[in-house]
Formats: sequence, C-alpha cells, structure tokens
Amino acid sequence: MTDRRAKCAVAARQALYMASAAWLAGCAALSNPPTPPPPSAAPAVAPEARDTPAPAPLPEELLLDVGIAVEPPVAGDRHDADLRRAESSYVAGLLKTALQSASVGHAACPPPPAPDAACEPAPGHWGAVRILSRSSTAIDLAVAVRVEESDGTLLALRVRAVDARGTLWLDKRYRRTAIATTMANPTDPFASLYAAIAGDLTSRLLALPRGTLRAIRSVAELRFADGLLPGAFGRYLRANDAGDLEIRRLPATDNRLLADAARVRVREHLFIDTVDEYFADFSDEVAGTYAEWQRASYGAAVKQRRLALEARARERLGAIHLLAGLAKRPTRSGLPAARGQPGPSKDALASLVDGAGLLHGARRLRQAVRKSADSQKADAGQAGSALLPATLELERRQQDLERRVAAQVADARHALREAHSALRAPLASPVPQPALFAPLPSSPIPAGAAQMALP
Repeated sequence: MTDRRAKCAVAARQALYMASAAWLAGCAALSNPPTPPPPSAAPAVAPEARDTPAPAPLPEELLLDVGIAVEPPVAGDRHDADLRRAESSYVAGLLKTALQSASVGHAACPPPPAPDAACEPAPGHWGAVRILSRSSTAIDLAVAVRVEESDGTLLALRVRAVDARGTLWLDKRYRRTAIATTMANPTDPFASLYAAIAGDLTSRLLALPRGTLRAIRSVAELRFADGLLPGAFGRYLRANDAGDLEIRRLPATDNRLLADAARVRVREHLFIDTVDEYFADFSDEVAGTYAEWQRASYGAAVKQRRLALEARARERLGAIHLLAGLAKRPTRSGLPAARGQPGPSKDALASLVDGAGLLHGARRLRQAVRKSADSQKADAGQAGSALLPATLELERRQQDLERRVAAQVADARHALREAHSALRAPLASPVPQPALFAPLPSSPIPAGAAQMALP
C-alpha cells in the first residue's frame, strides 16, 4: 500500500512538471513569435485592380497649397519634454513627405504588416506642401498635427484638416505600433501611419468637384486680401449657416486692391517657403539621433514585455506548486497534522521549495522590468538633450524671420489703406475668419487600440 502511494505521488509530481514545462513553452512562444514567411515576389492582383485607371492629375490652377501646422505635444513626463518638443517638428516633416508622395486612398498602399512595401505615387494632386510656423491665410488647406503618444514602439497622432472656407476635411486619431518588420524600414517605422493620413486627405480631395476646388482657392485669395485691409473685400464673401465661407460674387479682374494684395501674398508664400526650408534643415540634423532613440526604445520595450510575460508565468506556476505542496501534507479529519503526527512528505517539501523558488525568480524579473523602464526614461532624456540645440536654433531662425516679415506686412497694409483712400471706396464688414487651426482636444487614446483609432 505504501509503495502504491509513493508511485502515485511520483506520477503526480511528473505530471505537474510536464504542465509547468508546457506553460513556460507557451510563454516563450508569446514573447518570441515566429517570423512570418516572406511575401511572394509577385502578389496576386485582382483583374479589376489592374484595369482601374489612375485618376488624372489636376490642372495647376486647381492644385491646393497645403500648410502643416506644428501643434504642441500632449504634456507628458518631464524627463522627455525636450524630446517631445523636437519630435513635434520632426513628425510634421514626415507627414509632409508622405503627403507629397500620397497615393489615392488606401488601395494602393498596403496596410500593416507590410507597411514598407512599394507604393505607387500619384503625383499631380497637391500644390505646394509646406510646414508652417504660424497660422496663415495664404494657404488653401491647413493640416494641424499633434503627437498624443510616443515611446518609440507606438505613435499616436491627432490630425485636423480645414480648408480656406472653414470646412472640416478630417479630424481623426491615428495610432500604430511598431513591429520587427517596420523597425527595419529605412525611412521610419511608422511610415504606414503617415501614408494613411495622406491617403485620407487625398481621397477627400479627389471626391470634391472641380468647381469646389476653384472656390476654395478663390476664398483663400479673398481672405488674405481682406486680412490686409479688413472690410475691403467683405462684400464678396458671406458665411453660411454652418459658418463656412461662400463666394457671393467675384471682384473684377482688374481690381487694383486685389492685385496689390496678390503681390503681398507672393511675399507671404516666400516667407512660408523659407520657414519650410528651416524645418527641412532641422529634420536632416535630428533624423539620426531620433532614429537611434526609436531603436533603443523599441529594444527596451520588447525586453520589458518578454520579462513581464516570464514573471507572470513564474508567479502562476509558483502558486500552483505551493498549493500542490500544501495539499500533500498529511491531515486528520480535514485538519493540518498535529504535533507528533508525520510531517510533510518529500514530495510536498519539493513542491513547496519549487514554488518558493519560482516566486522569488518572478520577483527578480519584476525588478528587472522596472530597471529597464528607468533606463528607457533616461535614454529619452539624453535624446532630448541631444536634440535641444537643433530645436532652439530652429525656433530662433523662425522668430528672426517673423520679425522681419511683420514689418513688411505692416508697410503693405499701410500702402493698401492709402490706395483704398485714393479710390474712395467704402469699406464693408470684414470677412469672417474661421479658425483654420482650432485647438485640438488633448484626450488620451485608449491603450488597447493597436491600429488606427477612428472617432
């Protein structure tokens, strides 16, 4: 009878160890997922996709000029404030590049897990795409972008696009998580996110009639002129019930004031071009440091997830071993063994020891996770410090240029007032100025979403 009990105990212990090994193997599979097979060199394409003609490029007079506004990032920890400050300007440059090479919608650009696949561009849909340092009525479409969440492994952006009429084109939150294949992208691991934003904007553009595009450009021209001399062009525009601007009638082609305002608008575009060059220089300078931080942060995050999974598995297996050891203790009438009764068996002691060892190992793994997280924060602070000089230089150049341009705009306004007084034309009500860059809400994105989050 004793031998039979011993054999049963040994069999139960072997079964417990086999279950533990299977549990750890499953956790290892979760922390190190298998590499997916490479895609075929020539993926199958549906006949209707091959036969669909590409949209014809728009004529030059209908191309909308796009301005990308750099919005302040959502406030985070102090350790990465300098990094977020530089990242906001750098992200705007990446979105500009994506918009310049945007394809139509999402059909031509594959979604994850193949964001770095070839994507045929469809040029001819946009005019000049530039980054703005301040709001300007000289552009046709304003795109405000804000970084809401970023840690190197995920990126969440809030994007809002409004045209010169005040009509809302886009107001969405986008979120992507980096994986091993996207981290190998030579451009940026979140290239698919920028391509999705550009695709949405381009799809909205191509859905508009050409008459609407022409109206947007005309409204932008009249808004800029009325901003120089408020009331001079108020009779040509009106606001509808939704608050968007509509053309009541167009001024004469030989309107002197409009011609003078057009010359000032050319200088405004030159100012925007110069600022955009400043941002391009900034992106070239910080690209290497920012990419290094992304790779280091991604590696740290992968390590933390692996350690956390292993710690969780050890905690559960440790609890199982402790319960098994307690269950093997000899009892009488359902009560623990009293003094004088036989103590715990060798199998019970072994289970208790194994359980305590697993829990101790889980505790050490949790400490390693916290240490890695602290090191990740320190790396973000160091990256921000390395990027700070370039950020300060960018802001200094913008401020110097804006001061010079402000003086030129003041002179232009004075000249327009004198010209208007010479014509003795009455002033109407100023043109309503809908806010192109309305404040973006700073609500955080739910942490569970791994792909693009739609409102």
